[in-house]
Amino acid sequence: DKFRRMFPAQLIKDAAMAHKVSRLLAPQGEGGADKALVVCGVGHSGYSHGVPERIERALPWLAGRSFRVWCLQANESADLSGAEPVRELLTDAFGESAFAADVASRPAELCLAFSEAPPPPPPPPP
Repeated sequence: DKFRRMFPAQLIKDAAMAHKVSRLLAPQGEGGADKALVVCGVGHSGYSHGVPERIERALPWLAGRSFRVWCLQANESADLSGAEPVRELLTDAFGESAFAADVASRPAELCLAFSEAPPPPPPPPP
């Protein structure tokens, strides 16, 4: 029920962000060198239903020239040393959709997996 009330506001915010970026990039046209970085939450960009798709609908020449990055906090003990452990981490987080053949079904094109290191101990007293 909470999500149902929030959903219209989220759509409006998606549309507003996409509109602003589209207005900034539209004047340069397809050959323009300007780039834009849109920083938004997963609900506004993940799974091909948000701001990036709205921008590409407004500026079709951007299709295939943009990508989504998903930041995923991994457990401190997560093994990020090889392809199999990373695949397991992504599958645990996103299911098999992380590796879907249909790119639009993936949560993002890139995933930044990180873990927070404990803070360093304080320096010894002088």
